[in-house]
Amino acid sequence: MDVLLEGFRNKDPGLIASLLHEDVVTEITHAGVEYGRKETIKNSLRDWLETCQAKGDIFPYYYRLWGKNVVVEIEQRHDGLCLNNIHSFEDEEDRIVRWKFYCFSWELLNLAAEELGLKLNAENFQHIF
Repeated sequence: MDVLLEGFRNKDPGLIASLLHEDVVTEITHAGVEYGRKETIKNSLRDWLETCQAKGDIFPYYYRLWGKNVVVEIEQRHDGLCLNNIHSFEDEEDRIVRWKFYCFSWELLNLAAEELGLKLNAENFQHIF
Protein backbone atom coordinates (compact mmCIF):
# COMPACT_ATOMS: atom_id res chain seq x y z
CA MET A 1 0.00 0.00 0.00
CA ASP A 2 2.90 2.37 0.69
CA VAL A 3 4.20 1.97 -2.87
CA LEU A 4 0.72 2.55 -4.30
CA LEU A 5 0.25 5.72 -2.23
CA GLU A 6 3.70 6.93 -3.30
CA GLY A 7 2.69 6.42 -6.95
CA PHE A 8 -0.46 8.50 -6.45
CA ARG A 9 1.36 11.19 -4.45
CA ASN A 10 4.15 11.54 -7.02
CA LYS A 11 1.78 11.24 -10.01
CA ASP A 12 3.88 8.29 -11.16
CA PRO A 13 1.90 5.92 -13.41
CA GLY A 14 4.96 3.68 -13.87
CA LEU A 15 5.16 3.00 -10.15
CA ILE A 16 1.44 2.25 -9.99
CA ALA A 17 1.69 0.03 -13.08
CA SER A 18 4.49 -1.96 -11.43
CA LEU A 19 1.90 -3.22 -8.93
CA LEU A 20 -0.64 -4.41 -11.52
CA HIS A 21 -1.12 -8.09 -12.21
CA GLU A 22 -0.81 -9.00 -15.90
CA ASP A 23 -4.53 -9.92 -15.95
CA VAL A 24 -5.82 -7.01 -13.86
CA VAL A 25 -9.45 -6.01 -14.36
CA THR A 26 -9.91 -2.24 -14.15
CA GLU A 27 -13.47 -0.98 -13.80
CA ILE A 28 -14.29 2.68 -14.32
CA THR A 29 -17.75 3.08 -12.81
CA HIS A 30 -20.24 4.42 -15.40
CA ALA A 31 -17.60 4.29 -18.15
CA GLY A 32 -16.26 0.80 -18.88
CA VAL A 33 -13.99 -2.09 -18.02
CA GLU A 34 -10.41 -2.72 -19.09
CA TYR A 35 -8.86 -6.17 -19.17
CA GLY A 36 -5.15 -6.62 -18.61
CA ARG A 37 -2.18 -4.56 -17.49
CA LYS A 38 -1.35 -3.24 -20.98
CA GLU A 39 -4.87 -1.92 -21.55
CA THR A 40 -4.98 -0.27 -18.10
CA ILE A 41 -1.63 1.43 -18.72
CA LYS A 42 -2.70 2.56 -22.20
CA ASN A 43 -6.05 3.96 -21.07
CA SER A 44 -6.82 4.54 -17.39
CA LEU A 45 -3.30 5.32 -16.20
CA ARG A 46 -2.69 7.64 -19.15
CA ASP A 47 -5.99 9.45 -18.55
CA TRP A 48 -5.35 9.58 -14.80
CA LEU A 49 -1.91 11.15 -15.37
CA GLU A 50 -3.32 13.78 -17.77
CA THR A 51 -5.96 14.71 -15.20
CA CYS A 52 -3.45 14.80 -12.31
CA GLN A 53 -0.92 16.92 -14.18
CA ALA A 54 -3.53 19.67 -14.46
CA LYS A 55 -4.10 19.62 -10.71
CA GLY A 56 -2.22 20.91 -7.71
CA ASP A 57 -0.82 18.78 -4.94
CA ILE A 58 -2.58 15.44 -4.61
CA PHE A 59 -2.75 13.75 -1.24
CA PRO A 60 -3.74 10.08 -1.38
CA TYR A 61 -4.98 8.41 1.79
CA TYR A 62 -5.77 4.83 2.58
CA TYR A 63 -9.13 5.05 4.30
CA ARG A 64 -11.96 2.81 5.46
CA LEU A 65 -15.13 4.26 3.95
CA TRP A 66 -18.48 2.58 4.63
CA GLY A 67 -16.78 -0.69 5.53
CA LYS A 68 -14.54 -0.81 2.44
CA ASN A 69 -10.82 -0.03 2.23
CA VAL A 70 -10.22 2.63 -0.41
CA VAL A 71 -7.67 5.15 -1.57
CA VAL A 72 -9.05 8.68 -1.68
CA GLU A 73 -7.35 11.36 -3.75
CA ILE A 74 -7.58 14.79 -2.16
CA GLU A 75 -6.37 17.96 -3.87
CA GLN A 76 -5.22 21.09 -2.08
CA ARG A 77 -6.89 23.96 -3.93
CA HIS A 78 -7.08 27.69 -3.32
CA ASP A 79 -10.55 27.19 -1.80
CA GLY A 80 -9.58 24.27 0.46
CA LEU A 81 -9.28 20.51 0.34
CA CYS A 82 -11.35 18.77 -2.33
CA LEU A 83 -12.12 15.14 -3.03
CA ASN A 84 -10.95 14.21 -6.54
CA ASN A 85 -11.43 10.47 -6.76
CA ILE A 86 -11.89 7.21 -4.92
CA HIS A 87 -10.23 3.91 -5.84
CA SER A 88 -10.74 0.42 -4.50
CA PHE A 89 -8.35 -2.45 -5.03
CA GLU A 90 -8.20 -6.20 -4.66
CA ASP A 91 -4.82 -7.86 -4.55
CA GLU A 92 -3.28 -11.29 -4.65
CA GLU A 93 0.34 -11.94 -3.76
CA ASP A 94 1.18 -8.21 -3.70
CA ARG A 95 -0.26 -7.54 -7.18
CA ILE A 96 -3.43 -5.62 -7.93
CA VAL A 97 -5.90 -7.95 -9.65
CA ARG A 98 -8.94 -5.66 -9.59
CA TRP A 99 -8.99 -1.86 -9.59
CA LYS A 100 -12.13 0.20 -9.45
CA PHE A 101 -12.27 3.94 -10.20
CA TYR A 102 -15.26 5.96 -8.98
CA CYS A 103 -14.30 9.19 -10.77
CA PHE A 104 -17.54 9.34 -12.79
CA SER A 105 -19.86 8.48 -9.93
CA TRP A 106 -21.17 11.93 -9.01
CA GLU A 107 -23.61 10.73 -6.35
CA LEU A 108 -21.12 8.46 -4.60
CA LEU A 109 -18.39 11.10 -4.60
CA ASN A 110 -20.81 13.71 -3.22
CA LEU A 111 -21.74 11.39 -0.35
CA ALA A 112 -18.09 10.50 0.26
CA ALA A 113 -17.03 14.16 0.29
CA GLU A 114 -19.71 14.88 2.86
CA GLU A 115 -18.64 11.86 4.95
CA LEU A 116 -14.99 12.98 4.81
CA GLY A 117 -15.80 16.64 5.53
CA LEU A 118 -14.46 17.78 2.16
CA LYS A 119 -15.69 19.69 -0.84
CA LEU A 120 -16.14 17.75 -4.05
CA ASN A 121 -13.85 18.89 -6.84
CA ALA A 122 -16.69 19.80 -9.19
CA GLU A 123 -14.20 20.73 -11.93
CA ASN A 124 -13.96 16.98 -12.52
CA PHE A 125 -17.64 17.07 -13.50
CA GLN A 126 -17.82 20.07 -15.82
CA HIS A 127 -19.78 17.98 -18.33
CA ILE A 128 -22.64 17.74 -15.81
CA PHE A 129 -23.13 21.48 -15.35
